[in-house]
Amino acid sequence: SHEGVGYTFKDCDISEETFQKLLSNNVSVYSVAGYYDSGSVRSAARLHNFMKRYGGDSKLTIGPWTHGARACWTQTMGHGATKTQYPLYVDVKRFFDCKLKDECDDLRGTKETLSTYATTDQERPVNYFLSGPDEWQTAKNDMWPPLGLIESIMQLETFDIKNADNGVIARPPERIIHYHVDATSTTGPSSRWNLVHHLMKKAITYPDRASQTAGALVFQKHLSKEGTAIIGSPIIQLNMALVGENSTDAVVFAYLDEMDPITGEINYISETVLRISHRTSGKWKEEHVGSFENIRRDFMKKNFKPWGPGIFQTVELVMEPVAYVVGGDRILRLVLTGADVDNFYLDNVDGLATDWEINTSKSRLVLPTDVSK
Repeated sequence: SHEGVGYTFKDCDISEETFQKLLSNNVSVYSVAGYYDSGSVRSAARLHNFMKRYGGDSKLTIGPWTHGARACWTQTMGHGATKTQYPLYVDVKRFFDCKLKDECDDLRGTKETLSTYATTDQERPVNYFLSGPDEWQTAKNDMWPPLGLIESIMQLETFDIKNADNGVIARPPERIIHYHVDATSTTGPSSRWNLVHHLMKKAITYPDRASQTAGALVFQKHLSKEGTAIIGSPIIQLNMALVGENSTDAVVFAYLDEMDPITGEINYISETVLRISHRTSGKWKEEHVGSFENIRRDFMKKNFKPWGPGIFQTVELVMEPVAYVVGGDRILRLVLTGADVDNFYLDNVDGLATDWEINTSKSRLVLPTDVSK
């Protein structure tokens, strides 16, 4: 409450009602988001897609940035980069000068900028950074993720598995894998969820993935020599059961990494986290491959349903959106843990399971891929 007036989450939500007001008042919107900035890509793309779908004026720029576009990282640039290497503030000024003052100058500059378009009339509304080639791309149909992606479906039973219980990588004959949660697992205090780090211009690089995932359940798959361009939100369909008579809930942290099979160097791609008692609540309309809206959760009390122990159920996890090319002859890693101790407090979760079972024959990873990259 504030000054005697009570508010609910809905009053503060960026809802469809707010979007409609922007449309009806002919408001031009420029949204900027970073792949390593909490969940900002989802919120920025959700607003942009709504505006474009219903005839609004919107521009969207997505880069490999932390909060405020203060720092960035790609696997090509390495772990020391702290500049956006994109004239973001110049571009924002261009946008407002054009919309408010009708001064629509082009943005001339070097190859790293979006200077390939001669005038603002020719610029595409969506520009996103593709890590790997480290190139700026535009999106088909002016939506993001772009149209034309295809699903690459990978059954978890085809992955090699590193089980934290035995510390080895193998493809076991049994399809059900047991995992004991390591409560000390963490991504460290310098994570995408710690927005204070942007003030110190610290890039979110996760340089210690090998040690951070030592107590995790790791699924590994050697990719083809052609490589894989992941655009949008990967989806994990996890068929799992809780172990222990008092276990009624779990928090699943899932990470997507790539690894060099020769040097062992591991690069972070994306992640997600879900308290599994929050069930899905249907799908959004008019979505497409790679969209983070393909699976919807409203987190309402009516859709909160604790699990029972020993019952296998499938939970769907939507990863944070990304645009990332995994090079050819690399190892893709899906990492599962039950904690991120430096970023998430879990002691208030009733019935939190410390052991899981996962049926790999009924679990899969779905990657939205662009075969043209």
